Amino acid sequence: MNANSLYSLLDTYVAEKLNNRINNPWQVCAGFKPAMDRALLSSDEEFAQQLDHVRTLSAHTIDSLKQPFKGLVKWAQMEPARVKSMLTELFDANEIDLTLKVNTFLEESAQLLSACTPGRMQYAQDLTAVTSYLFFYDPQHSFVYFPASGCAAANQTGFRDTWMKGQETLLPVYNHMCQELAEAARNHFPSYPLSFDAGLPILDSWYHILITDLIAGIRRPPLASQLTGQAKALFPFKTLSEMTARADSARDEMQAAQSDERSMKEGIAYLQSVFQEGATILHRTYGKVQILKATSTILTLHLENGATKEVGTVLSAVKGIICAEDADYAEKLAAYRPFLENEKGVRLRKDLAERNLSPVYPYLEPQW
Repeated sequence: MNANSLYSLLDTYVAEKLNNRINNPWQVCAGFKPAMDRALLSSDEEFAQQLDHVRTLSAHTIDSLKQPFKGLVKWAQMEPARVKSMLTELFDANEIDLTLKVNTFLEESAQLLSACTPGRMQYAQDLTAVTSYLFFYDPQHSFVYFPASGCAAANQTGFRDTWMKGQETLLPVYNHMCQELAEAARNHFPSYPLSFDAGLPILDSWYHILITDLIAGIRRPPLASQLTGQAKALFPFKTLSEMTARADSARDEMQAAQSDERSMKEGIAYLQSVFQEGATILHRTYGKVQILKATSTILTLHLENGATKEVGTVLSAVKGIICAEDADYAEKLAAYRPFLENEKGVRLRKDLAERNLSPVYPYLEPQW
C-alpha cells in the first residue's frame, strides 16, 4: 500500500471536515441502529411507519436520486412481515457469509419490486444500498460499496487485488481493502482527529466511518485534486468508465425529467385548488358558472339555464375555456402551461428516463 498517498488524502479529508463541520455520516450511524431495532420490534401495523423514520435519518446518504430505502418502506406497507424478515436476516451477526446475505436480500428485493411497485426502478436495490444498510447498522464490521470511487481509492493507495470478476462483485475483497485503509488511518491518527458530538464512543467504527466517507468523496474536490495516474482517470477498467459515464448522463436526464414532472404536478394541484366544488368560475361560452362537482380530472358545471356540462380540468384551463377568478390565476397558469400542455409527454419522458437509468444503477453512487 502507498501509505504516503493515503496519509495525504486523510490529511486533506480531515482538514475539510474540521473547516466545514460536516458530520452527517457520523450522525446517521449514531441513530440508525437504535431506530432500526425499534422498527424491527414493532408490530406489522406500525412497521412501515417506524421504518420510514429510519429512512429519514439517512435521507441524504442512502436515498438521493435513487430511493431504495423508500422502496423498502413502500413494500413494508404491503408486505410488512416479509420486509421485516429480510432486514432481520441481513443484520443477523451470526450469519458471517456476507455475499450470501447480500445476494439473498437483492433477490427478494427484486421480487418485491416486481410484485409491489412494478416499473418504479428508483426503488430498485443495489450493492451500494444494501451495504449502506449494513454499514449504518454496524459500522464496526461493515463498509459501503462504492464501485467507481472504490476503484479510484484502490489505484491511488496501491491496493492490488480486484473485487470485480466479470459481472460479479467480490465484496469480501472490497471490504479487505477498506479494512486495510482503516488500519492505516488509525496508525496515522492514533488519537481520533475529529470530535463530533454524535453519541458514539471512539472505537474502530469511527475509522471505518472515516474511510467510508473518504471513499464516497474521493471523486469530488478537494480530494479529487490529489488523484494521480489511473486514479485521476477515475477508473481502472474501460467498461466501468463507460458505464459510469452512461450513469451520469442518465442521472442528469432523470433529474430534468423529475423537475418537469414536479412542475406539472404543482400545476395540476394548483388547478384543483382553484376549481373546487362550489366555486364560481368563468366559462368562455357560458359566462359565469358554478362547479357542482370536482374530481381529480373532471369538473361538472351548473349553467345559468339549469343544464350541466362536464369539462376536463387541465385541458379546459390550458385552452382558456375556463378561468378562475383568483387574482394570480393568469400569472400562475402561464408558469405551469408548458408542463400542463404536454402532460402526457412529461410522464413519458419520466418513464423513459427511469428505463434508461435502470441498467446503470450500480454505477451511480450516492452524493453524500
